[in-house]
Order: sequence, then C-alpha cells, then structure tokens
Amino acid sequence: MKAIRWLLKLVLAMITLPLILAVWLIKWFVVFLHHCSAWTFYLLGSVVLATAVLSFLMQQSQGIEALQMLTGGFVIFMIPQVVGGAVVGRTKDQILSERKDLYIAQ
Repeated sequence: MKAIRWLLKLVLAMITLPLILAVWLIKWFVVFLHHCSAWTFYLLGSVVLATAVLSFLMQQSQGIEALQMLTGGFVIFMIPQVVGGAVVGRTKDQILSERKDLYIAQ
C-alpha cells in the first residue's frame, strides 16, 4: 500500500511539473513587463524633471511654468511607486488575513 501511494505521488508530481513550470515562466514574464513599464515611467519622469530644472536655470521658462513641469515630472515618476505599493499592500493584507483565518479555524 505504501509503495502504491508513493508511486501515485510520484506520478502526480510528474504530471503537474509542466504546469508548475508554465505558471512560473508566465509569472516571470509578467514581472519583466512590469519592470520595463516602470523604467519607462522613470525615464520619462526624469526627462521632464531635468527639462524643468534646466529650462528654469537657462531662463527659458518662468517660475510657474517650471513648477508645472516639475509637478508633472514628479507625478509621472511616482506612478509606478503608487501603483506597485497599492497592489503589493493589498495582496499582503489579503495574505495576512487568510493566514489569520486559517489559524483561527484550526
């Protein structure tokens, strides 16, 4: 009986291994896309911030215009931070609440 149980576990592991590998590869592809989009926002925000500072220093724009560009660049730069924090924070809270329910049920 032990041998049959061990053999069934081995067969089940062999069957689910490709599925686990596929999910793992999809996860890392999505993480790669997320980081690429984050870097795009960081670069765009940095360019806008540098443009605002340099145009003010070279007297190509007035103070209000430079401040508007600084605000826009900061908002663009912070979009990945805010979205990432909201997603990770919510997922972390959900995981902790599920664990708490699991421990209470036992």
